[in-house]
Amino acid sequence: MNITIIGAGAWGTALAISLAAHHRVTLCARDVAQVTAMHSARCNQHYLPDIALPDNLELSANFPAALATAELVIIAVPTAGLRSVLQQIAASPKHCGVVWLCKGFEADTAKLPHQVVAEVLPAGSIPYGVLSGPSFAQEVARGLPTALTLASNDEEFARNTAQALHHSRLRIYASNDVIGVEVGGAVKREGVQLLKAPRVHQEVNTLAGRELAAVVLRLDALRAAALAGLFPHLVEF
Repeated sequence: MNITIIGAGAWGTALAISLAAHHRVTLCARDVAQVTAMHSARCNQHYLPDIALPDNLELSANFPAALATAELVIIAVPTAGLRSVLQQIAASPKHCGVVWLCKGFEADTAKLPHQVVAEVLPAGSIPYGVLSGPSFAQEVARGLPTALTLASNDEEFARNTAQALHHSRLRIYASNDVIGVEVGGAVKREGVQLLKAPRVHQEVNTLAGRELAAVVLRLDALRAAALAGLFPHLVEF
């Protein structure tokens, strides 16, 4: 499969390295200087300096050209940049499946990524889904075993794409719980950052955890979030 990954940060680069052994992968960054440096060093010196890029991994700063050959686009930019990338995809003459890795809420609208995607991409013309899970870029890039969930309202797309990306060290499972997967990723990221705060008392941690769990519950995603390892001491089945 021809896969274009948009965004050459740690996670985009790690996933590109992991998938390059099984697919034709193009890692696309908007910064020409970054792409030039990666070409020269054959590594992403800023994010993963100790991990070599596979020889067959293609690098590009030409977004339209990278889209033109893609059978699957994986968006690995922060949530703040998701909408602009989607707008370029929507304007492209060639459409293919889209998967995003970003977590959290869009700052200006407080919308989850799938809500932004539904606003920007033409309805029914492009299958899409979210790829998320308890993973670390360094571990994925080094080939350590990792499990992720690919969730989409289009169950056939989720199943087929998960099967295509799945390999022995990157196990990907299909789901139709888009909200659960997105909220699980968002809450876990923000919760971990909060609970790491060195001067936050345990009582505040507990109250914050309960507030975050309430958000998950309100979005009907409590079970998925609990399975993702979020606040297990607050969840009873």
